[in-house]
Amino acid sequence: MLDILSGGVIGLHTFLYLIVYCIIRLLSHPVDLFSPAGRTSVIFIAVMAKELLLVLLLNLFSLHNDFSLDSLYKFCISSIITSIISIFILHFFKITPSEIPRGGKDEEK
Repeated sequence: MLDILSGGVIGLHTFLYLIVYCIIRLLSHPVDLFSPAGRTSVIFIAVMAKELLLVLLLNLFSLHNDFSLDSLYKFCISSIITSIISIFILHFFKITPSEIPRGGKDEEK
């Protein structure tokens, strides 16, 4: 729906989110995701990669896009704010892998 309403290339945002998912999966192994610094760094890199890939793909499809250092500055600020806010959101949900239900009926102990 986002691709249709954006008026851009169909499937562009879907492709970007797929790439971001792959980046998070790759970075989740060497980085400690249980620490706030690890979570923040992975989210920062993922958001920054999404923004830069968006600019690269828009230029690849020859859509008008003026990229400047001001744009890079805005991408960095957006990534930093997103990663800082994510600390509070993830702390609010407080979900760890041991708390994720594995499926089936709950066993009573």
